[in-house]
Amino acid sequence: MPGFRFKVRGSDLRTDLRISAQRAEAGGSEMIERPTGGMIRLTIPRRVKRGEIVRLAGEGMPKPRGGRGDLLVRISYRPGVRISRAR
Repeated sequence: MPGFRFKVRGSDLRTDLRISAQRAEAGGSEMIERPTGGMIRLTIPRRVKRGEIVRLAGEGMPKPRGGRGDLLVRISYRPGVRISRAR
């Protein structure tokens, strides 16, 4: 059962992840806690925006008819750092 770090919305779970501005610019990965226990690797895209949602399919709550919902991770980092979306 999800702890206080996860918010339930239907079969999906939501959580927040605070990263450094450098990680937001460069991308990479972070290990985050799974709702069911253990850890899972979250891939962070390059130049991710503050407030952007990264989806981990099948890592949410069980669905009544089988399968699982998704884990939705909202990215945040210290304000005041400008990140360009230009490629």
